[in-house]
Amino acid sequence: MLIRLKRIDRKEDESIMFNFPYGESEISNVYNQLELETSIAPNCYIEEVVYDPDINEVLKGKECNIDELNFLFKRMDSFDTKERKVFLASAFAENPETIAELINLSFNTYCYSLVSDFNNLETVGKDIYLSEKQAATVKELDELDGESFAMGVIKNNPNSRITPYGVLYINSNVPEQIYNGKQFPPYHWKETVATIQLTAKGTNEFIYLPCSDVEIEKALLRLETPYLHDCEVAIDIHNFSDRIINIISADTTPLIKIDTLNKLAEYYKEIGNHDIEYFEKLMDYVKPRTVEEIFALADSI
Repeated sequence: MLIRLKRIDRKEDESIMFNFPYGESEISNVYNQLELETSIAPNCYIEEVVYDPDINEVLKGKECNIDELNFLFKRMDSFDTKERKVFLASAFAENPETIAELINLSFNTYCYSLVSDFNNLETVGKDIYLSEKQAATVKELDELDGESFAMGVIKNNPNSRITPYGVLYINSNVPEQIYNGKQFPPYHWKETVATIQLTAKGTNEFIYLPCSDVEIEKALLRLETPYLHDCEVAIDIHNFSDRIINIISADTTPLIKIDTLNKLAEYYKEIGNHDIEYFEKLMDYVKPRTVEEIFALADSI
Protein backbone atom coordinates (compact mmCIF):
# COMPACT_ATOMS: atom_id res chain seq x y z
CA MET A 1 0.00 0.00 0.00
CA LEU A 2 1.50 3.32 -1.07
CA ILE A 3 1.79 5.91 1.67
CA ARG A 4 3.45 9.33 1.91
CA LEU A 5 5.38 9.99 5.13
CA LYS A 6 7.28 12.88 6.67
CA ARG A 7 9.45 13.11 9.73
CA ILE A 8 7.38 14.20 12.69
CA ASP A 9 9.79 17.06 13.34
CA ARG A 10 10.03 18.13 9.67
CA LYS A 11 6.44 18.48 8.51
CA GLU A 12 7.49 21.33 6.23
CA ASP A 13 9.66 18.92 4.18
CA GLU A 14 8.40 17.19 1.05
CA SER A 15 6.91 13.80 1.83
CA ILE A 16 8.49 10.52 0.70
CA MET A 17 6.44 7.66 -0.72
CA PHE A 18 6.80 4.13 0.65
CA ASN A 19 5.12 0.83 -0.15
CA PHE A 20 3.99 -0.84 3.10
CA PRO A 21 4.11 -3.41 4.57
CA TYR A 22 7.81 -4.29 4.68
CA GLY A 23 9.65 -7.34 5.92
CA GLU A 24 11.79 -6.63 8.96
CA SER A 25 14.95 -6.78 6.84
CA GLU A 26 13.57 -4.01 4.57
CA ILE A 27 12.03 -1.55 7.06
CA SER A 28 15.45 -0.01 7.72
CA ASN A 29 15.12 1.59 4.26
CA VAL A 30 12.25 3.73 5.59
CA TYR A 31 14.35 4.85 8.54
CA ASN A 32 17.29 5.65 6.27
CA GLN A 33 15.28 7.67 3.74
CA LEU A 34 13.66 9.70 6.51
CA GLU A 35 17.07 10.03 8.22
CA LEU A 36 15.75 8.63 11.49
CA GLU A 37 17.33 6.63 14.28
CA THR A 38 15.63 3.42 15.41
CA SER A 39 13.00 4.35 17.98
CA ILE A 40 9.81 3.13 19.61
CA ALA A 41 8.46 6.69 19.97
CA PRO A 42 6.27 8.42 17.35
CA ASN A 43 8.65 9.55 14.61
CA CYS A 44 6.68 10.12 11.41
CA TYR A 45 3.62 11.91 10.08
CA ILE A 46 1.18 10.34 7.61
CA GLU A 47 0.49 12.83 4.84
CA GLU A 48 -1.53 10.53 2.59
CA VAL A 49 -2.39 6.96 1.71
CA VAL A 50 -2.26 6.93 -2.09
CA TYR A 51 -4.93 5.25 -4.26
CA ASP A 52 -6.94 4.03 -1.25
CA PRO A 53 -9.37 6.74 -0.07
CA ASP A 54 -10.91 4.48 2.59
CA ILE A 55 -7.62 3.78 4.38
CA ASN A 56 -6.54 7.37 3.76
CA GLU A 57 -9.62 8.54 5.67
CA VAL A 58 -8.51 6.41 8.63
CA LEU A 59 -4.80 7.28 8.64
CA LYS A 60 -4.30 10.72 7.11
CA GLY A 61 -2.79 13.27 9.49
CA LYS A 62 -1.84 10.78 12.20
CA GLU A 63 1.54 10.78 13.91
CA CYS A 64 3.00 7.34 14.40
CA ASN A 65 6.01 5.11 14.86
CA ILE A 66 7.33 3.49 11.68
CA ASP A 67 7.37 -0.03 13.14
CA GLU A 68 3.87 0.39 14.58
CA LEU A 69 2.62 1.53 11.19
CA ASN A 70 4.33 -1.42 9.52
CA PHE A 71 2.71 -3.84 11.99
CA LEU A 72 -0.72 -2.33 11.27
CA PHE A 73 -0.21 -2.74 7.52
CA LYS A 74 0.84 -6.36 8.04
CA ARG A 75 -2.42 -6.90 9.91
CA MET A 76 -4.45 -5.27 7.12
CA ASP A 77 -2.54 -7.28 4.52
CA SER A 78 -4.17 -10.42 5.94
CA PHE A 79 -7.75 -9.13 5.68
CA ASP A 80 -10.16 -10.62 3.21
CA THR A 81 -12.80 -8.34 1.63
CA LYS A 82 -15.30 -8.85 4.45
CA GLU A 83 -12.75 -8.30 7.24
CA ARG A 84 -11.53 -5.14 5.54
CA LYS A 85 -15.08 -3.71 5.38
CA VAL A 86 -15.73 -4.50 9.05
CA PHE A 87 -12.39 -2.93 10.02
CA LEU A 88 -13.15 0.22 8.02
CA ALA A 89 -16.69 0.46 9.39
CA SER A 90 -15.54 0.00 12.99
CA ALA A 91 -12.74 2.55 12.47
CA PHE A 92 -15.33 4.99 11.11
CA ALA A 93 -17.59 4.39 14.13
CA GLU A 94 -14.95 4.31 16.87
CA ASN A 95 -12.69 7.01 15.37
CA PRO A 96 -9.45 5.71 16.96
CA GLU A 97 -6.84 8.42 17.40
CA THR A 98 -3.65 6.37 17.48
CA ILE A 99 -2.05 3.56 15.49
CA ALA A 100 -1.99 1.49 18.70
CA GLU A 101 -5.79 1.76 18.90
CA LEU A 102 -6.06 0.75 15.24
CA ILE A 103 -3.83 -2.28 15.82
CA ASN A 104 -6.10 -3.38 18.65
CA LEU A 105 -9.15 -2.75 16.48
CA SER A 106 -7.63 -4.99 13.79
CA PHE A 107 -7.61 -7.87 16.31
CA ASN A 108 -11.18 -7.16 17.46
CA THR A 109 -13.22 -7.02 14.25
CA TYR A 110 -15.05 -10.14 15.47
CA CYS A 111 -16.72 -7.90 18.06
CA TYR A 112 -18.70 -6.13 15.31
CA SER A 113 -21.32 -7.26 12.82
CA LEU A 114 -21.79 -5.31 9.60
CA VAL A 115 -24.97 -5.38 7.52
CA SER A 116 -25.03 -3.75 4.10
CA ASP A 117 -28.15 -5.41 2.66
CA PHE A 118 -31.39 -5.90 4.63
CA ASN A 119 -33.41 -7.45 1.77
CA ASN A 120 -33.16 -10.99 3.17
CA LEU A 121 -33.27 -10.97 6.99
CA GLU A 122 -32.89 -14.75 7.12
CA THR A 123 -29.52 -14.48 5.41
CA VAL A 124 -28.60 -11.36 7.40
CA GLY A 125 -29.27 -13.16 10.69
CA LYS A 126 -27.14 -16.15 9.75
CA ASP A 127 -24.30 -13.89 8.59
CA ILE A 128 -24.43 -11.94 11.87
CA TYR A 129 -24.51 -15.20 13.85
CA LEU A 130 -21.51 -16.58 11.98
CA SER A 131 -19.49 -13.37 12.33
CA GLU A 132 -20.21 -13.36 16.08
CA LYS A 133 -19.50 -17.06 16.72
CA GLN A 134 -16.60 -17.19 14.21
CA ALA A 135 -17.50 -20.80 13.39
CA ALA A 136 -20.66 -22.89 13.18
CA THR A 137 -21.70 -26.27 11.83
CA VAL A 138 -23.90 -26.56 8.76
CA LYS A 139 -26.60 -28.16 10.94
CA GLU A 140 -26.40 -25.28 13.44
CA LEU A 141 -26.90 -22.69 10.69
CA ASP A 142 -29.69 -24.69 9.04
CA GLU A 143 -31.61 -24.86 12.32
CA LEU A 144 -31.07 -21.17 13.16
CA ASP A 145 -34.03 -18.83 12.67
CA GLY A 146 -31.98 -16.17 10.93
CA GLU A 147 -34.74 -13.59 10.73
CA SER A 148 -35.50 -13.78 14.47
CA PHE A 149 -31.81 -13.60 15.30
CA ALA A 150 -31.34 -10.56 13.06
CA MET A 151 -34.34 -8.78 14.61
CA GLY A 152 -32.98 -9.51 18.10
CA VAL A 153 -29.61 -7.98 17.22
CA ILE A 154 -31.28 -4.90 15.71
CA LYS A 155 -33.54 -4.38 18.76
CA ASN A 156 -30.68 -4.86 21.24
CA ASN A 157 -28.42 -2.35 19.47
CA PRO A 158 -29.99 1.08 20.02
CA ASN A 159 -26.58 2.67 19.33
CA SER A 160 -25.91 0.99 15.99
CA ARG A 161 -23.94 3.18 13.61
CA ILE A 162 -24.63 3.92 9.97
CA THR A 163 -21.30 3.90 8.15
CA PRO A 164 -20.29 4.21 4.48
CA TYR A 165 -19.94 0.41 4.48
CA GLY A 166 -23.28 -0.53 6.06
CA VAL A 167 -24.92 -0.56 9.48
CA LEU A 168 -22.51 -1.57 12.24
CA TYR A 169 -23.74 -3.52 15.26
CA ILE A 170 -21.78 -4.41 18.40
CA ASN A 171 -22.20 -8.11 19.10
CA SER A 172 -21.71 -10.12 22.33
CA ASN A 173 -17.94 -10.56 21.91
CA VAL A 174 -15.86 -8.46 24.32
CA PRO A 175 -12.93 -6.50 22.79
CA GLU A 176 -9.45 -7.36 24.09
CA GLN A 177 -6.36 -5.23 24.38
CA ILE A 178 -3.97 -7.36 22.36
CA TYR A 179 -1.36 -4.62 21.88
CA ASN A 180 -0.31 -2.59 24.92
CA GLY A 181 1.36 0.19 22.93
CA LYS A 182 4.88 -1.10 23.63
CA GLN A 183 5.43 -4.79 22.93
CA PHE A 184 3.97 -6.24 19.72
CA PRO A 185 1.82 -9.36 20.06
CA PRO A 186 2.91 -12.47 18.14
CA TYR A 187 1.85 -12.28 14.52
CA HIS A 188 3.07 -14.49 11.69
CA TRP A 189 2.82 -12.33 8.61
CA LYS A 190 5.04 -14.57 6.47
CA GLU A 191 6.57 -17.99 6.94
CA THR A 192 9.60 -18.12 9.24
CA VAL A 193 11.81 -20.91 10.53
CA ALA A 194 11.26 -20.14 14.21
CA THR A 195 9.50 -17.72 16.54
CA ILE A 196 11.36 -16.77 19.70
CA GLN A 197 9.75 -15.23 22.77
CA LEU A 198 11.92 -12.84 24.76
CA THR A 199 10.74 -12.07 28.30
CA ALA A 200 12.01 -9.26 30.53
CA LYS A 201 10.40 -7.39 33.43
CA GLY A 202 7.25 -9.47 33.05
CA THR A 203 6.64 -8.51 29.41
CA ASN A 204 7.11 -10.44 26.16
CA GLU A 205 8.42 -9.55 22.73
CA PHE A 206 8.76 -11.83 19.71
CA ILE A 207 11.43 -12.16 17.05
CA TYR A 208 11.14 -14.25 13.91
CA LEU A 209 14.16 -16.22 12.75
CA PRO A 210 16.24 -15.75 10.73
CA CYS A 211 16.52 -12.12 11.77
CA SER A 212 19.00 -9.25 11.75
CA ASP A 213 20.77 -7.67 14.73
CA VAL A 214 18.56 -4.59 14.25
CA GLU A 215 15.42 -6.67 14.84
CA ILE A 216 16.87 -7.94 18.13
CA GLU A 217 17.82 -4.38 19.12
CA LYS A 218 14.26 -3.21 18.44
CA ALA A 219 12.85 -6.06 20.54
CA LEU A 220 15.11 -5.04 23.42
CA LEU A 221 14.02 -1.41 23.01
CA ARG A 222 10.38 -2.44 23.29
CA LEU A 223 11.24 -4.55 26.35
CA GLU A 224 13.06 -1.54 27.81
CA THR A 225 16.19 -3.56 28.51
CA PRO A 226 19.60 -3.01 26.88
CA TYR A 227 20.98 -6.53 27.04
CA LEU A 228 19.89 -9.96 25.86
CA HIS A 229 21.31 -11.57 29.00
CA ASP A 230 18.52 -9.80 30.93
CA CYS A 231 15.94 -11.80 28.95
CA GLU A 232 14.51 -15.27 29.20
CA VAL A 233 14.53 -16.97 25.80
CA ALA A 234 11.82 -19.46 24.85
CA ILE A 235 11.35 -21.19 21.50
CA ASP A 236 7.69 -20.58 20.73
CA ILE A 237 7.23 -22.13 17.26
CA HIS A 238 9.93 -23.80 15.19
CA ASN A 239 10.78 -26.14 12.33
CA PHE A 240 13.85 -27.64 14.04
CA SER A 241 14.12 -31.29 14.98
CA ASP A 242 13.90 -32.33 18.63
CA ARG A 243 17.56 -33.35 18.48
CA ILE A 244 18.63 -29.78 17.68
CA ILE A 245 16.41 -28.29 20.39
CA ASN A 246 17.75 -30.74 22.98
CA ILE A 247 21.37 -29.99 22.10
CA ILE A 248 20.83 -26.27 22.64
CA SER A 249 20.55 -26.73 26.39
CA ALA A 250 18.33 -24.68 28.64
CA ASP A 251 21.31 -23.26 30.57
CA THR A 252 22.89 -21.74 27.44
CA THR A 253 23.17 -17.96 27.76
CA PRO A 254 20.46 -15.98 25.91
CA LEU A 255 23.02 -14.42 23.55
CA ILE A 256 24.51 -17.78 22.51
CA LYS A 257 21.07 -19.40 22.22
CA ILE A 258 19.75 -16.64 19.93
CA ASP A 259 22.94 -16.58 17.88
CA THR A 260 22.92 -20.37 17.43
CA LEU A 261 19.22 -20.57 16.56
CA ASN A 262 19.56 -17.67 14.14
CA LYS A 263 22.46 -19.31 12.29
CA LEU A 264 20.53 -22.56 12.06
CA ALA A 265 17.46 -20.68 10.81
CA GLU A 266 19.58 -19.02 8.11
CA TYR A 267 20.83 -22.45 7.08
CA TYR A 268 17.33 -23.95 7.00
CA LYS A 269 16.07 -21.03 4.92
CA GLU A 270 18.89 -21.44 2.40
CA ILE A 271 18.68 -25.20 1.82
CA GLY A 272 14.89 -25.59 1.46
CA ASN A 273 12.48 -28.29 2.66
CA HIS A 274 13.89 -31.21 0.65
CA ASP A 275 17.44 -30.73 1.88
CA ILE A 276 16.22 -30.11 5.45
CA GLU A 277 14.66 -33.58 5.41
CA TYR A 278 17.96 -35.06 4.18
CA PHE A 279 19.96 -33.08 6.77
CA GLU A 280 17.78 -34.29 9.64
CA LYS A 281 18.03 -37.93 8.47
CA LEU A 282 21.79 -37.46 8.38
CA MET A 283 21.72 -36.13 11.95
CA ASP A 284 19.76 -39.20 13.06
CA TYR A 285 22.54 -41.36 11.55
CA VAL A 286 25.59 -39.36 12.72
CA LYS A 287 24.04 -38.30 16.07
CA PRO A 288 25.88 -35.00 16.68
CA ARG A 289 26.25 -34.13 20.37
CA THR A 290 27.20 -30.45 20.25
CA VAL A 291 26.20 -27.33 18.34
CA GLU A 292 29.66 -27.29 16.76
CA GLU A 293 29.11 -30.81 15.43
CA ILE A 294 25.73 -29.78 13.98
CA PHE A 295 27.32 -26.89 12.05
CA ALA A 296 30.21 -29.09 10.92
CA LEU A 297 27.68 -31.60 9.59
CA ALA A 298 25.80 -28.83 7.82
CA ASP A 299 29.01 -27.57 6.19
CA SER A 300 29.78 -31.05 4.89
CA ILE A 301 26.63 -31.26 2.76
